[in-house]
Amino acid sequence: MIVTLLGATGLVGNECRKVLEKADFVERLILPVRRMPEGAVSGAKAEWTLTDFSKLQERKDLFTVDAVICCLGTTIKKAGSKKNFEAVDLKLPLACAGIAKAQGAKHFLVVSAQGANPSSPFHYNRTKGLLEQ
Repeated sequence: MIVTLLGATGLVGNECRKVLEKADFVERLILPVRRMPEGAVSGAKAEWTLTDFSKLQERKDLFTVDAVICCLGTTIKKAGSKKNFEAVDLKLPLACAGIAKAQGAKHFLVVSAQGANPSSPFHYNRTKGLLEQ
């Protein structure tokens, strides 16, 4: 199975990467990143690739896979605004899902949040709920 893992440098994504690198069913693991992490080494399975996430339409090859696991996410504090937070936690995963579907990916899994609800009074949970919806 060929898998693209989005968000491989984050807390959850890094743990997913470790599991996927050891999994026998994964023959190739594509790791698109905005910045190459310190110590990143492409190996037998893992392929780190510097990616401009604002130009994903030019990188459809990243989504011509069996499965995409999306661990993209940030915080409002890190993003600097609710709008920037939504760009990372809602718009970017939706864009990736659309490209993956068009490229024939069989699976698209996304890490959400406990309490995700599109009607939540809390912006974070509402955004995650909208993504799930």
